[in-house]
Amino acid sequence: MRKLIFALFVAAGLIGAALPDTALAEATRAQCSCDHEAKGDKQHGATVANASACFLTENENNHWCSFDVDALEGSSRQQEFLLVLRGQVGTGAAEDVILSRLTEYRTAPDVSERLKARGFDTASAVDRTQSILKDNNDLLNKCLGAFVDLDPGEFAKMAEGDGLACGVNAETGWLNLEFRFDGWKLLYLTEPPVG
Repeated sequence: MRKLIFALFVAAGLIGAALPDTALAEATRAQCSCDHEAKGDKQHGATVANASACFLTENENNHWCSFDVDALEGSSRQQEFLLVLRGQVGTGAAEDVILSRLTEYRTAPDVSERLKARGFDTASAVDRTQSILKDNNDLLNKCLGAFVDLDPGEFAKMAEGDGLACGVNAETGWLNLEFRFDGWKLLYLTEPPVG
């Protein structure tokens, strides 16, 4: 029995070593990945392969990032959220929809305690993101409009605001919503709505 188990481990290792490293080569920041070196050499960074939405917290000074999956691929939770968001873009309520998602995430006890240990003040982050959203309402609504319409247009490259950057990946359709404050980046990354 031990020989059989050992043989299975060896076979799995050989198969894994023989497979091309396409997952890392194809990962983009828009799909729940981070690479502080931004060299594209697959020697730095990390990616989450099975997420349809995630939160990413980065501290660039320490070359540190934390992923939290908001929704898994194939789950209805994210598409339901995107339908609500689609209905609110252009009405002035899209800011509230995004803020509710960020607040729900950042105030979760396990997230709050884990990030607090790294020096990230989650209570302050909720206030800061709310202020940033209000200050960048026009940019936010235009970017979210491009996202829900599945037409990146000018947002195929990140559009910069005051403490906010927003973009829609032209290849994947993923939204990249990036808040910047106090040496931190807080990103919300999500797949596009279906249809």
